[in-house]
Amino acid sequence: EFLGMLESMVFLRDEHRVNISEGPKLLAMKAVATNELPRCTVQNAAHGLLGRELSVDEEAVLNEWTTAFSTSNYSYKQLMKAIVTSPLYRRVK
Repeated sequence: EFLGMLESMVFLRDEHRVNISEGPKLLAMKAVATNELPRCTVQNAAHGLLGRELSVDEEAVLNEWTTAFSTSNYSYKQLMKAIVTSPLYRRVK
């Protein structure tokens, strides 16, 4: 027995149907593919350890840590080590 359709589904565009079928897995894969997930992880870790947001002048350090995190197969332990052994961390603490 058909009970109707969610109103939000009425406005769904065809290109977004894959998001429903693949769910959060697709969202995570896109975030990794575009480097958003590693970068966000690094920003949050740095904020927690440094006690502040990274400034625009520290973009190079953020990129360095993000690359290191990605190339270490997303090892959070290696990320923590990279941050706490950096000159930036030593200046803040």
